[in-house]
Amino acid sequence: MVKVLVADSNLVDNSEICQFLTNDKRFIVKTATSGSETLEMYWKIRPNVLIINSHFEDLSTRDILERMSAVKSERDKCNVILTINKNEKSRLRDVTKVAYVFYKPFLYEDLIPAIEIISQKYNIPDLLCIDIESLLQPVEFNSYGTAYRYAQTAIEYCYYRPEELRRLENVLRYTAYVHNTTWTQVRDKINTALDPLRRANSISEKGTLVDLFYFSDNITVKHFLDITVSHLRKKKGAGIF
Repeated sequence: MVKVLVADSNLVDNSEICQFLTNDKRFIVKTATSGSETLEMYWKIRPNVLIINSHFEDLSTRDILERMSAVKSERDKCNVILTINKNEKSRLRDVTKVAYVFYKPFLYEDLIPAIEIISQKYNIPDLLCIDIESLLQPVEFNSYGTAYRYAQTAIEYCYYRPEELRRLENVLRYTAYVHNTTWTQVRDKINTALDPLRRANSISEKGTLVDLFYFSDNITVKHFLDITVSHLRKKKGAGIF
C-alpha cells in the first residue's frame, strides 16, 4: 500500500483529490488543511508521497518543506508533488523534496503516474506487530506487559525515523508521551526486560534476538534499539541507515 498525504487549504480541491485517489485501492489517503496540520500528519503517518498546495495561512510551503528537510532521512527524499495556480510562478523548484509541479487546474488522473514513480523509490514496507513479536517473545518479553508495549512503540518510532536512534532520550520521551508516563520509567522498564537476553547472549539461536546479540558484553537500551531496528529494516527491505 502507498500512503499519500494531501495537503491543501482549499477544502474543495482537498476533498476532490482525496476522493479520486481513495478510489484506487493501492492508496491510503489522509488529508491536511493547514501548514501545522501538514507537519503533524506527515510525521504521524510518514507518507510515501506528499501532495501539497503552495498556500497556507499559518506556514509557508517552503517553511514546511524546509522543516521536513532538516531531518537527515528526509533531506534527499524527493517525494513531494506541488500544486500551484496556473498564473503563479513557482519559487519552490529548487527545494530538493519537490519531484513534480502541477499547475491548476489539472487532471487528477495525471497524479497517478507521478505517485507511482515516487512510491517505487520511497515506499518503506510497513512494520507489522508480528515482526516485533517474533523477535521479542523468544527472549521472554511478555506481549501483554508494560515493557513490551514501551519497546514496541520505541522500535516502531525508530523504524520509520532511524535518525532518531542517535538521540535516545528523544525516543524515550516520545514513547513516554504515547503511554502517559515518564521517559525514565520507559528506560528502566525496557532495561530490566533485557535481563533474559543478557543471560542468554552466549547461546546462538538463529532468527532470534539472542543470535543478533551473540557474545555482546553490554546490552544497553540504545544498543538494543540500534540492533533491533537495523535488523527489521534489513529484513523488510527498508534499507540500512
